[in-house]
Amino acid sequence: MAHAKLNLARMLSWIEQRLDAGQATPTDADICALFGFDSTESARTLLAELADAGKITIKGYGPDRSIALGRSKRAIAGVGRVAPTVKKADADVDRAAARLTEIVRRCRKPAAAVVAENAAALLKTVNPKPARPKPEAPMPKEVPMPADKNARTVKAVAPTSIEDLCEQLRELFEAKVQDAINAAVTRAEIAENRAARAEEKLAQAKALFA
Repeated sequence: MAHAKLNLARMLSWIEQRLDAGQATPTDADICALFGFDSTESARTLLAELADAGKITIKGYGPDRSIALGRSKRAIAGVGRVAPTVKKADADVDRAAARLTEIVRRCRKPAAAVVAENAAALLKTVNPKPARPKPEAPMPKEVPMPADKNARTVKAVAPTSIEDLCEQLRELFEAKVQDAINAAVTRAEIAENRAARAEEKLAQAKALFA
């Protein structure tokens, strides 16, 4: 027999309340007691009409019967083994997903870009060329010795270590820049690893709330 739409709506609402509360789904006896049916066959036909309409999914028979909402492949057991489920508002899920996406977007920066930015910042703080030493006052090529007519003139020798000093400074600067670039590459690799882990967590979160 065809059941009234009101009874179908009441039955569906009852099943939803029991599943949300983590309770066992109604048995045939429970349905007969609620609707005043004389036969358990009426309870089964009521469930069958809901299943035909795609509102519920029924698996098994008798005490082992399980009922789930919708046309789901995974049924919820009709015994009190199901843990209570907590529903979260869609807005909370969307905000959490958006926040994780923003974190991934900030961390997901190419290593080359990170190295270039760090190198540019380093070059702004370090003078790439050593300052040239101020020229000293010119020394006379020959210093006369007036006290002795036979005395030799003394020639002043200009220092030759300035070039060596400049070369050492240049090598030191290049070594510092190379160390900074290596450190920047390491930080970029760490950032990429963190971004990958964050992306995995985002995928897990989306799968959890799907």
